[in-house]
Amino acid sequence: MSHSPESALKQSSHWVNSVPNGLDARAKKPRSVRPRERSATSPPEPPLDAFALYELAATNPGPLAAFVRAVYGPSGNSKKDLGSRAKRTSIAGPRTLREDFSGTGALAREWTASDPNARAILVDSDPAPLEWARALLTPDQIRRTQLIQADVMTCQARCDALVASNFPIGYFHERAALLSYLRASRERLRRGGILVCDLYGGPDAWTPGVMKQSLKLGKRRVVYSWHQQSCDPLSGRVHCAMHFEVGPEPNAGRNSSKRRARTLRNAFTYDWRLWSIPEAQDAMLEAGFRAVDIYDELGGAIDQDGNLHVRPVRAGEPLGSAFVVYLVGRK
Repeated sequence: MSHSPESALKQSSHWVNSVPNGLDARAKKPRSVRPRERSATSPPEPPLDAFALYELAATNPGPLAAFVRAVYGPSGNSKKDLGSRAKRTSIAGPRTLREDFSGTGALAREWTASDPNARAILVDSDPAPLEWARALLTPDQIRRTQLIQADVMTCQARCDALVASNFPIGYFHERAALLSYLRASRERLRRGGILVCDLYGGPDAWTPGVMKQSLKLGKRRVVYSWHQQSCDPLSGRVHCAMHFEVGPEPNAGRNSSKRRARTLRNAFTYDWRLWSIPEAQDAMLEAGFRAVDIYDELGGAIDQDGNLHVRPVRAGEPLGSAFVVYLVGRK
């Protein structure tokens, strides 16, 4: 990508570029596309790889992994504190990352690929994305990665940093359920550990509609649509879906299935509650986190030593009509 997620989040359509990877039992399973009628000489059309399309449209794990390492440790708002924290993190940062609602495990793969000593835990109740993720791991990464098919509420695996990204806290529709998850997450953290989760909001978040993005998968053009199908501000519930249109591959053989355009509607569908920032922050504090910092971007400047510097949002700073924020709860 030519720009980082932080700059994309400033655009009016930013919140559609990051969607949930909790491909567990609470999200509908990815669909396969039924082949169209074809001639006797045409080969069968294989199903579109919904997980590959998902990763193309919804993940950019490099900046998120760097962000997790940068915010790990004591909280501080001054430039001096931020710099010291970044340098401490580069020396003795979080080793084990747990990715809840992991889906295809893009963050966990990046975590272990970027540090030969790092370890990762993927937790998802759906075996399909876990097996898809396993196939992309190198032998060395497999030795340092646990793939656990389980409900995130019952998985006991401990870690230094627990990440629930792409809005999966929206799966919890009642405050009591959200509190239970946050308390369980805190218990899974080692001393000094952090929980990172995200949410989106603002007036535009309550507007139904479709936003499209043009992408490339190999030589094929992909039109990704984020469809906010319905919104109810009174209950806080939204229903959303991801659609994909995959164009033909240029120069494909005459009888190749890649000459055909393909469509995958409702590849993934979601029923969330959109928690507000104060609602989520209060719940994290009630769950026992000693502090909760709010960030509206994944990072700012990188110093000459390669350390990422981050700064929490200050009171009174505007977030715009559509925003994504990252909440960091500190044990």
